[in-house]
Amino acid sequence: MRLDILFDILYIRFKQLEIKNMNTLTSEQLARQDFVDNQIFTLLQMLNPSNHVLNWNIEMIAEVRDEIESWFIDKMKLTTPEEFYP
Repeated sequence: MRLDILFDILYIRFKQLEIKNMNTLTSEQLARQDFVDNQIFTLLQMLNPSNHVLNWNIEMIAEVRDEIESWFIDKMKLTTPEEFYP
């Protein structure tokens, strides 16, 4: 099987699981996710030294979120994954 087709299949499956998980989150958990993502986007906009306006890019936000999560959870032991980003 070609890798690009395999990647597409895996991506679709991941999205299906993501949607299923969204249906099981409480409104408080969804609010927390929105808060974290919005705060990261605001930070990226504030740190951007150019006049170029950043568009919402969930891939970029997720990469930053993953790094923050790694520090808060794995390295500093400040919180749990469920508390940080349910």
